[in-house]
Amino acid sequence: MTAQPIEEDDPLDPERILNDLPERERGAFLDAYRAALADARDPAGWKNLRRTLRLWSLMAIATNRPGHYHARERARAGTGEGMLLDDAVKRFRTA
Repeated sequence: MTAQPIEEDDPLDPERILNDLPERERGAFLDAYRAALADARDPAGWKNLRRTLRLWSLMAIATNRPGHYHARERARAGTGEGMLLDDAVKRFRTA
């Protein structure tokens, strides 16, 4: 038996994130990634790089869900069925 390297499916792999994102999001990801990568040359910037990768890995999941862009546009226009966060907090505190 020979040892085989373990290929872990890392959700913070920039190449995976890039491949999982729709084409229209890739430019923004690359801009954010490159800026965070440049900042990570200083040890203080390392956390921002990881934060950026986490954000974009979640963005890749969200943007691939059916209806994502439609819901985003409705939210931006204020035509969605949701409510303001402050109103939701007030409602659930009194319930």
